[in-house]
Amino acid sequence: GEGEEEDNDDGEDNDNDDDKDSGDNAEEEAAVDVKEKKTQLDPHLVPTVIIAGAQKGGTDALRYFLDTHPQMKGSIKKETHFFDYFCGPKKLESKDAIERTRVEYASSWKKDAEGEQPKFTFEKTPKYLFDPYVPEKIKTLVPWTKIVMTLREPVERAYSQFKMQHYLFQLHRNEIKYGKVTFETCIDIDIQKLSGAGIIHDDTFWEVDDEERERRWLNYWDVLMTNKLTILGICEGEVARGLYSMQLRRWFKEYNTT
Repeated sequence: GEGEEEDNDDGEDNDNDDDKDSGDNAEEEAAVDVKEKKTQLDPHLVPTVIIAGAQKGGTDALRYFLDTHPQMKGSIKKETHFFDYFCGPKKLESKDAIERTRVEYASSWKKDAEGEQPKFTFEKTPKYLFDPYVPEKIKTLVPWTKIVMTLREPVERAYSQFKMQHYLFQLHRNEIKYGKVTFETCIDIDIQKLSGAGIIHDDTFWEVDDEERERRWLNYWDVLMTNKLTILGICEGEVARGLYSMQLRRWFKEYNTT
């Protein structure tokens, strides 16, 4: 009996300690919640605008100019990559999941210096235009958002992309072998991928229905994302990113516009 009483006494002391710890944790969580609420933007009001591409099409300049306007607030990160990297299917599978994901996405911005919600918010991620799965995600999560595209002459855009990737690979990986990869090599690789998917060098592409065209594009996308038929990982859609018509059709369809 004495042993049981001692065990009970120890248990009560532990329970009290646990209650104290729980109380402290609750207070800390409440303090964090209050702090977040002070900086958190309304997830049903952001963003006003998404700059969705094209890569090397002037999106950096557009972001810079918008950032200079006192009523505009850009995302904390230069490019959020939320819809092409962080927003998987499970985050949009139910109403509750969508609401949680909206709160998560809204953390990409902070209130202004006065603690007020900015009148207009925006982000830019050039890959959104190119990624075939992004339009539906954006329309589902933030249907109130306006989409802006900046396009560039496709050959100039492709060469600018190559120069950027070529420089970054040499800079961060410090390997001389990347200097041997030429622009012509990357173009040939992407043409091979596009031809294999039946997108170019195939007279039937614009004769088949939208569903078949989309299937072919997704086949190309799968090859691109799994790094098949590539060299050193440096060549990534130089030609395909400039095929604006196919990419824009997907957005027009999602937003019921022409």
